[in-house]
Amino acid sequence: MKIKISHLAKIEGHASFFADMLAGDIKNAKMKVTIGARLIESIILNRNYIETPIVTSRICGICSVAHNITSIKAIENALGVKINPQIERLRKILVLAEPIQSHAAHLFFLSLSDFFKYESDVDLIKKYPDLAKKIILIRDFGNKIKDVVGGRDMHLIVTEIGGFRRVLDDKIIRGLIDETEKVLEAAIGAAKFFRALDYPKYEREVEFAGLIAPREYAFYDGVIGSTAQSARPVEKFYKEIVEKQTSNDPTKRASHLGKSFMPGAIARLNLSRCYLNPEAKKFLSFFEKPNSKILTYNTFHNIYAQAVELVHCVEEVRKLLKEYLREKSRILMVKHTLKNSEGLAATEAPRGTLYHYYKIDKYGVVRACNIVTPTAQFLDNLENDLKKYLNEADIKDERDRKWKINMMVRAYDPCMTCATH
Repeated sequence: MKIKISHLAKIEGHASFFADMLAGDIKNAKMKVTIGARLIESIILNRNYIETPIVTSRICGICSVAHNITSIKAIENALGVKINPQIERLRKILVLAEPIQSHAAHLFFLSLSDFFKYESDVDLIKKYPDLAKKIILIRDFGNKIKDVVGGRDMHLIVTEIGGFRRVLDDKIIRGLIDETEKVLEAAIGAAKFFRALDYPKYEREVEFAGLIAPREYAFYDGVIGSTAQSARPVEKFYKEIVEKQTSNDPTKRASHLGKSFMPGAIARLNLSRCYLNPEAKKFLSFFEKPNSKILTYNTFHNIYAQAVELVHCVEEVRKLLKEYLREKSRILMVKHTLKNSEGLAATEAPRGTLYHYYKIDKYGVVRACNIVTPTAQFLDNLENDLKKYLNEADIKDERDRKWKINMMVRAYDPCMTCATH
C-alpha cells in the first residue's frame, strides 16, 4: 500500500510525503521537497565578497538575518576581522529578533491548529483571540527590532563586513527597551498556554547538536555541543558533516558521522537550558526530570522549546539593549584588508545551526562557497521520526494518519526554501 500526501500545508516552502506500508507497518517514510534548486552558492562564486551577505540573505525571507550575519561572520573570520563588543551586541540583538518573529508565527499560525484539528486559522483566532493578540504583538516586536537595528525587517541593509553603516540615536534604543515589558508579558502568557497543551507521547533517542558558549544560551557564536559526544570547535564538527544529494532531491541533506541528528530549539534547550534567562527557566518544570542530562527525546516538544525560547529571547534582547546604552562607545565599524583566505562561521537560526564557508582571493573575489542549513541537517531525522511514530501511533483511519503526519512535520518547523538554497 502506498501512502501519499501531495502537499504538506503550513510549512515554509513546498513538500510532499510518501511511504510504503506492508502488513500494517511503515517500511519507509520520505519527504519530497517540491521546490527547485536555486543555486545560491553558484551565484556567489566569482562575485565581490561585499555582495555575499546581500545575496545570501535572499535565501529565505524568514531566516534572512541568520544568513546575512553568518555570511558576514565567515568573511570576517577569513580576513581576521575583530569586531568590538558594541558591534557584537547589536548583531546578537538582530539574531535574537529572528526567533522572536519566527517562533511566534510558527507556534500559533502553523502548529497550534494541529492540537485542536482546526482546518482554518480563522477558527483558531476566534477560539483564542487573546492569545492571537499576544502572538501578533511578539511577532511584530521581532520585526521591529530588525527594522530599527538592521535597516528593515527583511534583507538587512545596514549590516556589513566590519560592523554597521550607521549609528542609532540612543532614544530609539530606549524606546525598544520600553516595549520589552509588554512583549515579555505576552511571551510568558504564550509559553504558559503551550505548556498546558497535550503533546503526543513519543520518544526516539537521537543526537542533538548546536552552538554552546560559556555562561550563555548561545545563538550568535560558540563551539558545537552535542548530546552524543564532547563539544568541539565549529570547524571540526563542520568537517564531520557529510552532505549528500540524489538526482531526485533538490536539497543537500546532511548527516553527522553517518547518522541523522537534530538541531533547533529542542537541541538548544537540551544543551544550554542552564543558561536560560530567569523567566524562561521557570518553564523547565514542564519536564519530568529538568535536572537530567537529557530533558526530552520527544520531537513534538520542539514546539514547546520554541515557546520557552520566546521568553528567553525577549529577556536577552532587553538585557543587551541596556548593555549597549551603558557602554559609551558608538564606534560601530572596524577596518579590514583583503588577502587570500578562507573562513567558516556558525550561527543559530530559528530552526537550528547555520554554517557558511567561503574562500576569498586577494582581490576580494569569492572562489569557493558552501552553506549548510538547519533543515538540510534534520530532513533525514524527520523521516526516521515519521517512520517510527507512524508504526507506534494509534491510527484510527486515513484522515487521522494524514493529520499525524502533518503534525510531526510541522513540529520540526522545516524551511524548504533554505533547504533548496
